Formats: sequence, C-alpha cells, structure tokens
Amino acid sequence: MDKPRVEVFDIAKAIGILLVVVGHVLPEDNFFRVLIYTFHMPLFFMLSGVFINIDYKSTKDAIYYGIRNLVICYFFWSAMYILFDLVVECLILRRATFIQLVVDVYLTLVFRGILVLWFLPALIVAKIITIVLARATRSRVIFTAVALVLFLASAGIDHVLVVTYTQLIDMVFFDLVTSILRALMITAFVLIGYAYKDWLYRIAAERNLATQMVCVLCIALNMLVSNRLGTINYYYLDSGLPLVSLVMGIGGTVAVLGIASLIAQKPRKTMAFWSFISKNSTFIFATHMYFAVAEVLSMVVVFFNKYDNDYIRLVLLLLLELTLCLTVAPVVNKTLTRMSKRSDLLYEKRQLSNN
Repeated sequence: MDKPRVEVFDIAKAIGILLVVVGHVLPEDNFFRVLIYTFHMPLFFMLSGVFINIDYKSTKDAIYYGIRNLVICYFFWSAMYILFDLVVECLILRRATFIQLVVDVYLTLVFRGILVLWFLPALIVAKIITIVLARATRSRVIFTAVALVLFLASAGIDHVLVVTYTQLIDMVFFDLVTSILRALMITAFVLIGYAYKDWLYRIAAERNLATQMVCVLCIALNMLVSNRLGTINYYYLDSGLPLVSLVMGIGGTVAVLGIASLIAQKPRKTMAFWSFISKNSTFIFATHMYFAVAEVLSMVVVFFNKYDNDYIRLVLLLLLELTLCLTVAPVVNKTLTRMSKRSDLLYEKRQLSNN
C-alpha cells in the first residue's frame, strides 16, 4: 500500500476515535451522538478487515499474527481495570465491593469485556472468522452473503432472547451468549472491509474533489433516518432495523474515508497530529471512560461552574486524553510491544519444537 493511502487510513482511524470520545460525552438524545453511533464502531471494524493479512504458510499462523496484539491488549487493559477497581475503588475510595472484582474477572473470561473493552474480544472472534473464510475462498459474493447472514441472524436471535426469554437475562450464560452474538454481528463489517478492501483503497487514494464529495455524501442516509431509528449501540446489540443499520455503518465508513482523503491533501504539518491520534487510538479507547476520568473532569469543572456543560466536558476530556497520550501512552505502548515480541518468541519456539 502506498504512503498516501496509509495516511488516509490513519486519518480515518483518528477521526473514528475522536468520534467515539464525542459520542460518549454527548447526551443520549443529542442528534450528533445518535448520528455518530450509526457508524463509529463499524468504521473501526471495516478498517480492521482492510488490513487483515492471510499470506502465511498456515491458517494457524495467519490467525496468530492476526489476533496477537488484540489478545495482548485485551488482557493487559482488563488487568489494569481490575487492578484499578481493587486498589482505588475498593481499598481507597471504598465505593465498590470485592464482588465487583469477581464480576470484572467473569466479564473478562467470558469475552464480554469490562465496559468499552467489549470491542476487543468481539474483534478477535471476527478476525478469526474472516481469516478462516479468506483462506478458503476469495469470492466477494460469499463474503457478502456470510456478512448479511451473520448480521441479520445475530440481531434476530438477540431480539428473540430479549423479548421471549427475558427471564434468562440474569442467568450466568447470558453474558456469554450475548458476547458471541455481538462478535458475529460485528464480523459482518470485518468481512465487508476485507472483501471490498480494493474499493476502499481506491477511495483512500482518490484525489478528484467530485468523487470525494460523493463519498462524503454517503452519510446522508444516516443523517436522515438515525433519529427515527434511535441510538444504534452494538454493545447492547441494539441494531434498530438491522439491514438499514448495516448500510449506515458501511455508508458512514465510506464518508469518513472521503473526509480523510480531503484532509490528506492539506498541508503536511497536520499529518503528524492525525498519525499521533491514530497510533494511540486503542489507548484513548481504553482510558477515556475509566480510571476516574469522570471524577477528574468533575473536579476541574468546579472552577467553571457556570460553564459546566457537555461541550466543556468534551474539550476537557480531549485535553486530558492528549496529555495522557504524551505522558503515559509511550510507556504502555513499549510494554505492549515487549509483550508482543515475547509472545512471538514463545510461539516460534513452540512451532519449531512441533516440527
């Protein structure tokens, strides 16, 4: 992939994580929040599909290298969440009990994920399914058909479980079932991202203004119907009208790529910012709603009482995340890189011993 395309995908990823932060701060009935929720997560899943690599000797190798960093990130951040709940929430602030720690461990083990971490296990499963299918066939028709079946079936099954079997919601296995359904639902976007990556590459490389604007206008459907459908939330498997939600997720992704393509033509100085945000997107995702961030913001806005509103909080949260990215993220990223290298050594050693 050439440099301009890489830059466009970096910008798109950065836009995506900024929209995630915005969506989590704005109130539920805010038009922009509802609009953002139609495509911000599908954007990440489709981009993940674009970068799936199956050019390995075996399917096992393709799966390992495809999900290695996701698995490491998932258990690293889950451990950080649990440690924070133990030390800060339980021992220092005494706002939580040790039962919360048990719940945290349980959610981690059944791959539901603690709060925002849900997207990591879902993406792990989605990438495994996509890699296995990609090793078996290159047919776009098959990929599209499987994506449609998985998305519609998972939405339908969830609806039946919630409506018909409400008494099961509090049962232990229900979290596991919903985790599987969520993973199957978002697999649709990963499959589409992989199957149509050549088209997405073309959008990323596009320099014709008219074509770029057509891509941006793909968000029109989202703007027209999002408020009527209500908030689409893939964490809760709230997909509204499933087929429409699928189309809006794809359309929103194309629109963001169109915007990213336009931004990539601007002065080069801005690229450093987008690359920085893109590089730290997982860190921002994992930290912006945890580690007492809300309490820090509350303490800050005390000094600006009459200006305390969602937009002030959003600006403060973005500034706080930028500060954390400059100070804490480099340490975290180095730690994750070391863990990844260690994992590779163990995997390669095991492979040699098996051969």
